[in-house]
Amino acid sequence: MQEGELEVHFQPQADLHTGKIVGAESLLPLADTGNRLGAAESIISIAEDSDLMPALTMWVFKASLRHCANWAKLGIDISVSVNVTPSNLADPELSEFISQALTTWNVPPNKLMSN
Repeated sequence: MQEGELEVHFQPQADLHTGKIVGAESLLPLADTGNRLGAAESIISIAEDSDLMPALTMWVFKASLRHCANWAKLGIDISVSVNVTPSNLADPELSEFISQALTTWNVPPNKLMSN
């Protein structure tokens, strides 16, 4: 995270009835100097083993909400979905952090989904 090697990618989510893009799921591949991408599972495993999961989760939420806010400024009205782990759900500070991040980026709560 500190060296800028992480980047959030987004997978479109479409309404099956209309075909319209209604959201985007945040994905976390690892970019390296050879432009290859590592598996998100590896990143999650490393973060959990080194007690960096709370920091990684906060980083992903911030990046995802920043993108969502920028899309809204461009007139793109879609939600963003962020995956969480069981350890994230056990974090007593997660809900307060998410509330503050929504306020910081001026994203309505209904525009944030979690898997």
